[in-house]
Amino acid sequence: MGYGVDVIARIRGGVGLGLSIQQYKAFAELSTEEILESNISIVPVMISMQIEDTKLKSDFKPYFGIGIGLVIIDGKYNITGKNFTISDTNIGFASTFGVRAEHVFMEFKVTQVRIRMSSFSGRDNDFNAGGVSICAGLSF
Repeated sequence: MGYGVDVIARIRGGVGLGLSIQQYKAFAELSTEEILESNISIVPVMISMQIEDTKLKSDFKPYFGIGIGLVIIDGKYNITGKNFTISDTNIGFASTFGVRAEHVFMEFKVTQVRIRMSSFSGRDNDFNAGGVSICAGLSF
């Protein structure tokens, strides 16, 4: 499950500056003997620059953007009766591709951030806490 808010200020020439705050949550009760339940929250806070093709005569205006920001990870796991937590903040990157028509938009966003996590066996592992999201909404 995920939700968020994007605020984009469009400047002349199809250039815009944006701020994006989103939250993704997942909770699972697993039937394996090792992992009994898990709960993770990923919150990317990104500042981005977007460029829109304003020269098209169509009502549909494609745009793309790139951004950088902080990604906050908070996770809790219950494994064989023992509780483990993961908490990390790191710099992440995002790229956005979308199309806007009047006050409606649809976009495809890819976020990448590397997070270091201590595994349950005592070894450190890196993983990508980013992902792909498809968003739609209204612009004012």
